[in-house]
Amino acid sequence: MRLTSLSVFGWRNLESTTIDCDAPLVVVHGNNGEGKSNLLEAVSVLSTLKSFREALVRRWMCHGTSQARVSGTALSPVGTREISWSWVDGKRRLLMDESNVYELTQWFEVLRAVVFCPEDGSIIRGGPDQRRRFMDRAAFNANPNHLKAVTEYQKILAHKRALLQTDWVDPLQLDAFNSALARAGAAVIYPRVCAVAALKHSFCSNHEAIAGTGIVDLSVKTNAFNVEDGLNQAEMESCLLKAIQEKQADEISRGVALIGPHRDEMSIEIDGKPARNFASQGQARSLVLGLRLAELEFAHSFGSVPLFLLDDLTSELDQGRRRRLISVLRTLKGQVWITTTDPKYLGELKGLDPLLLHVQAGRISAEK
Repeated sequence: MRLTSLSVFGWRNLESTTIDCDAPLVVVHGNNGEGKSNLLEAVSVLSTLKSFREALVRRWMCHGTSQARVSGTALSPVGTREISWSWVDGKRRLLMDESNVYELTQWFEVLRAVVFCPEDGSIIRGGPDQRRRFMDRAAFNANPNHLKAVTEYQKILAHKRALLQTDWVDPLQLDAFNSALARAGAAVIYPRVCAVAALKHSFCSNHEAIAGTGIVDLSVKTNAFNVEDGLNQAEMESCLLKAIQEKQADEISRGVALIGPHRDEMSIEIDGKPARNFASQGQARSLVLGLRLAELEFAHSFGSVPLFLLDDLTSELDQGRRRRLISVLRTLKGQVWITTTDPKYLGELKGLDPLLLHVQAGRISAEK
């Protein structure tokens, strides 16, 4: 996947413009506060339909405006497409070749991205929900249909939670929800387990390549069965249902759903210890980069390589890790976007054929 052109209108402090970005490596540079991350954020919204910095869409737009648009030309496994994300009067609109897009899997077949940003430390330091989102993102990047499975599970879970909060829980209705939850839950857990198993070797090798030291490990923990037993999806469904039934009395008395993928965890270890508690700041950054690179390789095994977006490498990585990361980037097949205060911090870029985009006071200019 590659963006060959990008247009922005009404986006934060950026001047409305169209840029040619048909290059394997795009380096966005400039002083702090000039708009580098704003440009990368626009690429992120176009390729992931969300910002890696701010959830409120109205804050993505230029001050005083109610409309914004990010569009571009994308080369993808399904051909070249003109795509456009826009926000007009509080509503999102997605266009592909001038036709409305209502099915998100159609969009993500054309353009997806893996993003590394300063906030990613939460994958290591944060709660289990952060790591569950990572697992779902990895499974999604390999197969966009995973989004449907997660959405379906969340809907059923919401219904069950509402039922458990009532004064009297109808046992027949609860049985129906439990059966549906086990089926939908297995459809979420199985791709997660497959994704983490596929990521593990790549994660270990990429972490070693970037950090240069430290033995790491990755695994999935669920409260319904032992993942290491190698169950298929149907067997997972059966185990989930049994575990839910065994906890039914506790769920009713406490009014909460205790079993399911919403309670799963991804264990990340370094040198045999939980990374959440023992990884240093530098180690945490290397761990996240290893995970993100593993995501890319996993998606590539399914026939497509998402964009790789890296924000603020200057402050996030020391010189040694930056140098080793650039060596890893030379082996990637997809398009890479990087923001930095100065391209010199990235070291030798010879052979990567970079496009340099300078951002100053919101104005974007290409440099050769």
